Amino acid sequence: MAVNLNTERCKECRYCIEACPQEALSLSENLNKMGYRVVKLDEKKCVSCGICYTVCPELVFEIK
Repeated sequence: MAVNLNTERCKECRYCIEACPQEALSLSENLNKMGYRVVKLDEKKCVSCGICYTVCPELVFEIK
């Protein structure tokens, strides 16, 4: 499985960062069109558990 991110939806709430058991998510310095810092994924740490998908209110994550 793979995790895809739609960072234009990210509103910097950090729910996914706090919930990730692998610490695979962090905030980047990049801003989206709304002016929010966006989440970035360390694919080496990610185990595709789907917790980020579950906690994200903005539907940033897609699990394939």
